[in-house]
Amino acid sequence: MFDCAVQIALDCLEFQAPTLVCANCCCKNKAAFPAGVVNYTQYGTNIKSFAAYLRHNQLLPFKRCEELLRLLFGSQICAATLVNGSREMSAALAPLTAQRVENLQQAPVANSDETGLAVNGKLMWVHAFVSIEDVQLYLSDFRGRKAMGHLLEFTNILVHDGWLSYHNFGTYVNALCNAHHLRELEFLETVRKLDWARLLKELLQEAYWTVETAKKEGKSSLPELVLTQFRERFLELLDLGESLVPPPETWPSNRWRKPKRPKELRLISRLRRNIDAVFRFATNFAVPFDNNLAERSIRMLKVFQKIIGCFRTESGARDHLTIRSAFMSAIAKGESVLSLFRLHYAMWREGRAWAE
Repeated sequence: MFDCAVQIALDCLEFQAPTLVCANCCCKNKAAFPAGVVNYTQYGTNIKSFAAYLRHNQLLPFKRCEELLRLLFGSQICAATLVNGSREMSAALAPLTAQRVENLQQAPVANSDETGLAVNGKLMWVHAFVSIEDVQLYLSDFRGRKAMGHLLEFTNILVHDGWLSYHNFGTYVNALCNAHHLRELEFLETVRKLDWARLLKELLQEAYWTVETAKKEGKSSLPELVLTQFRERFLELLDLGESLVPPPETWPSNRWRKPKRPKELRLISRLRRNIDAVFRFATNFAVPFDNNLAERSIRMLKVFQKIIGCFRTESGARDHLTIRSAFMSAIAKGESVLSLFRLHYAMWREGRAWAE
């Protein structure tokens, strides 16, 4: 039978610094404390790393963190200590940011996405810049190009959801998320009852499975003939859908603006204009079919926001994003999150002690 202790006792380590008097000059000499020991009473690296893990990975509010730490260790850690611990952990992990950004700039394929975040009663935006092994989250007041400076130096393939700000911005090559296209086609098929939308959805799915089969065979791209056939069928279905769009006189409008083009026509125009980006996953197997890599990196932020409501300070939000960026990158590389926290937090405390 496997079981655990009812409560894990905290180790209490006492440091003493004796003061000795020199027999020759009668000067008092006091021994130095070990690096990182800076207060009369303080919590160590292990428990602070574990508290940061509970707060920023398991997404526990402060009160529930306090309760769990009290039940596990019998500690009396309060919310203020947890806040300070998050601030210190963010400072300890900040040096990793530069290396992550450099890795992302050199990645052959990267993903990008953005989402809103409530901070101190106002809407701010989190921008995700992600590769297979690195994650970097940015906080900004803006959603558009003013907040996308991190993409200016990226010159390889960027997968995104097709939002207009990504187009014609940097020197990267666009690749579109086809999961978004499938959802739009599903709507047109089920709600608008458009048969060409079903055929177009099935064509994208067929292309996906063809690519997956070719990957298993060790190929890096589809043969040119197969890709040409997919593109021709794709364009034929777009032409069919465009021919079935109602005339402009029937488009919805009001007296304040010109008639708005139907949703299906806007989708057709976007797919036709970006057909190369739509099929980028078939011409280069390193490009994913969808943008789930970036969406997963920001999904838990929405869960965290539902749990805690919002961040009260902008600095607290930035600390959270710094910590999440570090541990999501560690998970992607198969590293231990707690080991990462302990190592860099101990190095930071030692460095601060020497600086002081």
